[in-house]
Amino acid sequence: RPQLRAPKLSPSGRYLAIQAAGKADRMWLAVLDLQTMQAPKFIAGFNDADIASHHWVNEDRLVFQVSDSPDGSTRVVAEGLWAADRDGSGFRQLINSDKQFITTSSNITDRRLEMNWTLHAVPPDGSGDVIVLRRRWATDRESAGTQLARLDTRTGQMKNLSQGIPDYTSRWVLDWRDEPRLIETVNRGRSQMFRRDESGRWQPWFDDDTQVRKHPWPIWWGPDGLMLGTQSFKGY
Repeated sequence: RPQLRAPKLSPSGRYLAIQAAGKADRMWLAVLDLQTMQAPKFIAGFNDADIASHHWVNEDRLVFQVSDSPDGSTRVVAEGLWAADRDGSGFRQLINSDKQFITTSSNITDRRLEMNWTLHAVPPDGSGDVIVLRRRWATDRESAGTQLARLDTRTGQMKNLSQGIPDYTSRWVLDWRDEPRLIETVNRGRSQMFRRDESGRWQPWFDDDTQVRKHPWPIWWGPDGLMLGTQSFKGY
């Protein structure tokens, strides 16, 4: 079991966020100031769960998720999402976890999202927002698919990014600014890609068999319109 793991530099490179062994033999989140080189400051953690992943949202704020094992190797079904400033202030739970034993308290307006939401991406704009994805409940209509939203980590307010998407949406591809650019729908063995046009509407792009794909699998969309994709041998 490591004493620290997952070091991540802040956008400026001055601060280093790490997961470190804290109280009750659990992994907590700590921040080290590389300019002063004082002892790392523990900013968030739980006595009954481990912090399993963390990300800088901007120079002052981080988000993190949890696991349910001492070494962080076993993830919970719904890992939740929390945010805190690098000095430990501004703590807020953003998404609920399926593990009720995770202790947290807040006297601010409760805007926590249901546990079928999860962190999808952190935009590089330094705004303090994150991109979150809603997975379909078993009780939702079959065509509901996944949905995307932009979430303010300080207020919990959310902006819908799923306006006008087609049914059966299963996967999103974001561009270099972490804005939705491509979506894939899967229904009855067919995979269909949709591309967002300049007006923001989703237009059909190409259609594939889900088992034998003839087109590259889009993974990134650049500022000049260049798309990167992967394609397996003979489409398998």
